[in-house]
Amino acid sequence: MCGIFGIVVSSRTTLAASDVFGLFEALGTASQTRGREGSGVLAAIAGETYVHRSPDAFERMIESDAYRRFRQQTGGKPDALEGGALMIGHARLATNGSQGVEGNNQPVGYEGIYCLHNGIIVNADALWRGLAPMQPHTDVDSEVISALIAQRRNSGEDFATATRSALASLEGEYSVALAQASSGTLALATNNGSLYYAKNAARGLLVFASELYILKTLATAHPGLLGSSGEPVQIPLGEVLVVGREELDSPATGPAAQGSVLPVHDTMIEAERRRTAMRRCTRCVLPETMPFITFDPGGVCNYCLNYRAKQFLGEDKLEEMLSRFRSRDGSPDCVIAFSGGRDSSYALHLLKTRYRMNPIAYTYDWGMVTDIARRNQARMCGKLGVEHIWISADIGSKRRNIGANVRAWMHKPDLGMIPLFMAGDKQFFYYGHRTMKNTGIRMMVFATNHYEKTDFKIGFCGIPPVTDQGRPNYLDLGRKVALLRYYLWQFLRNPRYFNRSVPDTFGAFLSYYALDNEATFLHLFDYVPWDEKEIDRTLIGEYGWETAPDSTSTWRIGDGTAALYNYVYRTICGFSEQETFRSNQVREGVITRDEALALVEQESAPRFESIQEYCSLIGVPFSELLSSVYRLKRLY
Repeated sequence: MCGIFGIVVSSRTTLAASDVFGLFEALGTASQTRGREGSGVLAAIAGETYVHRSPDAFERMIESDAYRRFRQQTGGKPDALEGGALMIGHARLATNGSQGVEGNNQPVGYEGIYCLHNGIIVNADALWRGLAPMQPHTDVDSEVISALIAQRRNSGEDFATATRSALASLEGEYSVALAQASSGTLALATNNGSLYYAKNAARGLLVFASELYILKTLATAHPGLLGSSGEPVQIPLGEVLVVGREELDSPATGPAAQGSVLPVHDTMIEAERRRTAMRRCTRCVLPETMPFITFDPGGVCNYCLNYRAKQFLGEDKLEEMLSRFRSRDGSPDCVIAFSGGRDSSYALHLLKTRYRMNPIAYTYDWGMVTDIARRNQARMCGKLGVEHIWISADIGSKRRNIGANVRAWMHKPDLGMIPLFMAGDKQFFYYGHRTMKNTGIRMMVFATNHYEKTDFKIGFCGIPPVTDQGRPNYLDLGRKVALLRYYLWQFLRNPRYFNRSVPDTFGAFLSYYALDNEATFLHLFDYVPWDEKEIDRTLIGEYGWETAPDSTSTWRIGDGTAALYNYVYRTICGFSEQETFRSNQVREGVITRDEALALVEQESAPRFESIQEYCSLIGVPFSELLSSVYRLKRLY
C-alpha cells in the first residue's frame, strides 16, 4: 500500500540544499509505485517547518506553485542547511477517507505531531473513544497515531517514549514516520518490515523508504551517496529509531534532543484559519470574498441593504391563473418542468393534490440527472398517476462535451467559467417549448424559489448583481451582452474551449437567453411561500422521497454537477451556494443568522462520492481535476 520516504541531514552535511531537494523528489517519484491517490510533504529546513498535502500523485504535487514557492524560499537560501534539514513524504494508496479532503492526505497531524503511515489500524475507533475529549479531524485511521503521541507528550513523556507507548496500543499493520514538528525530530517504526533506512555518517545523511529496492535504486542513480557503510538496513520489528537533525553520527532508540522550536506552516490549517476568519456580513452570512460585496460602517453588506422582501401574489391570484387552464374532463392542462429535485417534486404534489390540476411532468435528461432524481421522479409520478414525458439527449455525446469543457477549464482554471460545465442542460427550454406544442398545452409551471439567487456566478465574470428582486438569476440585455463578451474573451485566451462542445454550448446560450414563446409561464412560488421544512416533511414522509448519502441537505441532490461546482467555490472562495441561499432566508426572516451559519457549515461538507461519480461519467480523472482546483489561488 502507501509509500513513505524521506531524508534527514545534519548541519555538517556536505550536500547542498538543491541536492537534498533532488534526492527527496527522487525518493518520492520512485515511491509512487505504492500509491498515486494523494501525496504530501513535511519539511523542517532553514528555520521553518512546512506541511503541504495534495489530492494528486507526488510527481504532480512537486510541480505545484505552493511546493515551488517553498523550494525557492527555503532551499534557495545560502544558509538553508545551517541547522540541518528533515524532509518526509507520502505517496498514498487510499484505503479510507477521500483524497479530495485535504486533511485525509498525509502527513496527518495532531497538536504538532505529524504522521506518515503505511498500513491499516483496525482498532482506531476504540482508541479514539479512549482519547475523549480529543476528536478526529479527518476520516483516516492514521490520525489516531498522532493523537496518541500528542496525548502522551501532554502528560510529560518525551517524544521517543510517547511514540513507543502509542505504537504499543495499535492493532493492525503499520510502518510509520513520525515527526515532532517543533524540533524536527523523526521517529521510524514498523511492525511488518516495510521500512528501510541507510546512513552515510561522513556526509551527515540518512534516507528511508518503504522498500529496499527504492533505496538501492537511489544509490545506483547517485553513486557514493550512501558511502561504503551505507548499505540499506531494515528497521527491526517493534523498535523505534529516533533521529534528530544533529544526531546522525549516532542515531539511537533513546530520547531525542528537543532542539530549537521551529515555526510550523501547515497549509491546510492556515487555509482553514483564513476561511473561518473571513469577514462576514453582520446581518446575513455572506463573506468578504463575495463578488461586488461592500459593507457599511455597521458591517451590513450591500446585498442586505438592497434587498426587498418577497411579495407573494397569493393563492387567490394563483387560483385565478390556474382556473383559466384547468381542464374539466381530467385531460392534461399544464406542463411542469420536472427535474426530480425537491422544488419541482413538491410543486407537482401541490398541483395535483391541492390545486386540482392535471399536469404532465416534463424532464430533459442531458446526462447529469442523478439516479436519485430518477428514482424520486418515479415515486412521485407513480403515486400521483402523472404522465411523465422524458426527452433524452444523446447522453454519451453530452458527457463527452462536458468532459471537453472541464478539461479545457483544467488547463486554465477560472471561476467565471464554471457555469460552462452546465451549458448542456439549457436546451431544456427548447424541448420544453416543443413539448408544449406537441401536447397542445399552453401553460408551463416552474418551481424555482426566490432564495436561489446565485448572482455570484456571473459576479466572477465581472458582472454586477441585479439589485431589484426580479426573477432568480434574471439577466437584462446589458448583462447578457457582457456575459457573452466575457465568454468570448475566455475562449480566445484558452483555445481549448474551441472543442466539440461549441455548437451545443452556443445552442444552450440561445435556448436560455434568446428563446421566446407565446406560452404562459407560471412560477408557482411567486404565489405561495416556499417552506423548506414542510417540503421535506411532505416528500420524505408521504412519498418516501430518497435523500443523498453524502449530503445532509435535500437541495441539489438531483443535479450531478452541483457537488463539483460547490466544492470549487467553497475551496477557492470560502463560500458556495449555501451561503447565498441561507442569507436570503435570513433576510426574509425565515431563519436567524446563527441558524444560517450552522446550516452552512453542516451542508457545505464536500460530496466526494458524487464528484467521483461525475468524473467517471465525463471521463476526467478525479485526482487531476482536484489538482486543477488546487492550482487556483484562494481568495481568502
